[in-house]
Amino acid sequence: MNEPDKAEQATAELRELIREAHAAIKDLSRVLREVRQAVRDGTAEARDTMAKAANDAIDEFTVHWQKQADQAAADLNRDLLAARAHLIKALTIKSMEGIPGERGIRVEFAGQLFDDGSEGTGPAGP
Repeated sequence: MNEPDKAEQATAELRELIREAHAAIKDLSRVLREVRQAVRDGTAEARDTMAKAANDAIDEFTVHWQKQADQAAADLNRDLLAARAHLIKALTIKSMEGIPGERGIRVEFAGQLFDDGSEGTGPAGP
């Protein structure tokens, strides 16, 4: 093969390599665009997934907190009713009479919670 033929063949091979390189660059550019789009889509999807997970966690906490608050309210109401019943029993007057020779009264409570058995423990009234 003579020199001009070798040069022409080498030129043809270089042109083919350039075409292949150009096609490869186009393919890489397309893949890069697809990757960038996938990252954008993945980022948006990840953000949406995280937002949903956060909302779900808040909803779960809210339900739990509401159950705890309802239980605490029920316990408080029960305890208040018990305290009310105790006070009503304790403050129910069994008898009340004047103290002979003094300006005062003697009160006996039905619940006997305030009676310690001693007389005259309180101040006389005016």
